[in-house]
Amino acid sequence: MNDEQWQQLYDFYRVTFLKKSGAATLTLNFFKAVASQLQAGFAYHHKKTVAATICYQGGDHYYGRHWGSSDNYDSLHFELCYYAGIDYCIQNRLQTFEPGAQGEHKIWRGFMPTKTQSAHWIANPEFRTAIEDFLQRETAAMQEHGKLLLESSAYKKLNP
Repeated sequence: MNDEQWQQLYDFYRVTFLKKSGAATLTLNFFKAVASQLQAGFAYHHKKTVAATICYQGGDHYYGRHWGSSDNYDSLHFELCYYAGIDYCIQNRLQTFEPGAQGEHKIWRGFMPTKTQSAHWIANPEFRTAIEDFLQRETAAMQEHGKLLLESSAYKKLNP
């Protein structure tokens, strides 16, 4: 990508956090440093760049992670972030597309919930204990919620 495209990609990444009162913690230099694993997708309207998505490829896995848009376009998020990702996986014979965390709206697009993990080290022992307590309760609630979502799947259930 040229410098203008890198800046556009970064601006779209940041705008999503600004719209949702979050903090964009990754830098433009970070994205450039992982460029060999990064896949950028852009959407255009009347020859103007209006949205971008950032995905990562690792082995035979494809990971959707960030997205941003200058305006609301009907179904553009799904087209750019999910359908284009599925097409990329098919074209490149990748085995797994993980479209990112959050959102029951992804079920409507054919993505069922899967368990995921993260690794964090919390320095403060009291804070770590509080987080561990919360995570034990949250894990049980998430397992129950995931079970309900999977039971309502439109996919055919196969007997082993």
